[in-house]
Amino acid sequence: MYAGGEDPAIYMQTAFGNVTDNEIEMHTVVGVVIANKDRLRQGELKAMSWPEWISEHFVLQDASGEVLELQRTNNSKLIKQHEVVGTQEFFLVTKLEIGQDYTFDYIPEIGAAKCYRREFTAPSSPEKVRQYLFSMVDR
Repeated sequence: MYAGGEDPAIYMQTAFGNVTDNEIEMHTVVGVVIANKDRLRQGELKAMSWPEWISEHFVLQDASGEVLELQRTNNSKLIKQHEVVGTQEFFLVTKLEIGQDYTFDYIPEIGAAKCYRREFTAPSSPEKVRQYLFSMVDR
């Protein structure tokens, strides 16, 4: 932590695989700490649905700005349990166009002026799970 009370960057585990035609799947681990943060709506006793929570906290866009849908799954065919650092709550899965540029944001607080971002190009071949750096940026 730095003086401002926020981490300047975080790591998220991601793997790529299941290549078909011009697409590759991306599987990202969402850990327990991230998943249990901010799930209750302000002033309400009922938690957000997972799809609603995911859309509020994770935004994956292609180079044209189109937002891609992220599916929540309880397991991953690309990431083995023993490969996960920490405790996962679930996985985010989507298909990407090979060679396309993407921007992936994790928004820890709804409405915040800052988020954690990773910009990358979808690989053309499978990549084993590894930690990717998401740096804090202004939204």
